Amino acid sequence: MEQDSPEMEVSFEVQRSYTGVQSKHVLVSTGIGAGDCGFDFETGRKYLVFAYKGDSGELSTGICSSTALLEESQANLAYLRGEPEVPKSKQVNRASESGAICGHLLDNPAPTIKST
Repeated sequence: MEQDSPEMEVSFEVQRSYTGVQSKHVLVSTGIGAGDCGFDFETGRKYLVFAYKGDSGELSTGICSSTALLEESQANLAYLRGEPEVPKSKQVNRASESGAICGHLLDNPAPTIKST
């Protein structure tokens, strides 16, 4: 029997939601590293997060989802805001995304690690 990789939940204060999220705080699951495609969030940094709902209904993200530091996300932000078109090489791959938020990672000194 194959076991799923462990995950951690990170807590965000949502500054702006582009699609899908209505609350001011949201938990997003991601892998913890070691080849599981988890995103390495840093407390106190600002991110543009592209998340999807997993089978359990919780939001998840990873390194292939276009999630990035806010300062590295200008092309994706322009696209989400409906600003003039950016070069195709910098556009969001939206095929699998079901939500996008811009938020500040809250202080989470002991992330919840869960085994699914």
